[in-house]
Amino acid sequence: MSSENASDMSVAIGLCACGVSAVFFGSMFVPIRKYDAADGMFAQWVMSAAILFIGFLVFCLQGFPGFYPIAMLGGTFWTIGNATAIPIISRLGMALGILIWNTTNCLTGWAGGRFGLFGMKPNPPASDILNYGGLLFVIIGGVLFSRIKGNPSESEDNEKGSIDLVSVKNKDSPEKEPLTDPETRTSGKDEERSEKRISSQSGKQRIIGFVMALIAGVFYGMTFVPVIFMIDNPETFPNYPQDGLAYVFSHYFGIFLTATAIFIGYAIIKIRQYRRGPRRACAPRLFCESMTRPLLCCSCSSRPVGSTIIESRKILYNHQSY
Repeated sequence: MSSENASDMSVAIGLCACGVSAVFFGSMFVPIRKYDAADGMFAQWVMSAAILFIGFLVFCLQGFPGFYPIAMLGGTFWTIGNATAIPIISRLGMALGILIWNTTNCLTGWAGGRFGLFGMKPNPPASDILNYGGLLFVIIGGVLFSRIKGNPSESEDNEKGSIDLVSVKNKDSPEKEPLTDPETRTSGKDEERSEKRISSQSGKQRIIGFVMALIAGVFYGMTFVPVIFMIDNPETFPNYPQDGLAYVFSHYFGIFLTATAIFIGYAIIKIRQYRRGPRRACAPRLFCESMTRPLLCCSCSSRPVGSTIIESRKILYNHQSY
């Protein structure tokens, strides 16, 4: 097989891997969506345990290539972003939250690969027009996504449904009759003020969720920076492997340590406000991470171009699911 044919096949395999990764990454939060994950701190730790298990399997299959502490920094970046995922989804809804942080993720990955930020070697595109045109469409899509009103959570919908049922019953009851007493007018004004206050609080929570999604996307976009930095600088890191899979276990171990530290700190702060962990959410979280981690291994060797493709496909997939 000629080198040109081998290169074409490598590109085809890479594009197929990007497509499959986009589908699984885009649906990774679906298994846990219908369960109460509380504020997400326990769920993100369960997630890290599943990640470490997959990382150890890859480590064994790779023949124990070694441990690289700098790669753990990428795991730390990813975990910080992931710790905000459930709070973001609870404020913006699953589809909108993932769409926004994947947009920022795509932009961060593009900038790092295009201009060689954070010590990486730049990878200029073959066509600047297509490159910047694609960037423009991503930015436009991100702006449009920010205007979408998502469903924050199913629990709120259920609560609204129960309120509607009560109001229907009250309408049919004989006690619900038009009154002209001053007290009734006062209570009506109080209800209007309460509704305005709730609407204002909802708007603030939406802004907080939007800002958190932007920040999470930046951390997600820097996930592979430490690994690529080591690969691109062999003079600084001699005898380090050029295969991205060799750094998977170190990367995943960083995820587990950071998630554990976050959970321990959270437990110390919340020890007086104990709430039983969402046990029903454990199995879905383990399942979704066992499903996506092998695909992230493929992303380790895809470089910034593959990362950008994956994030763009995830954006499209989530937009269709929304």
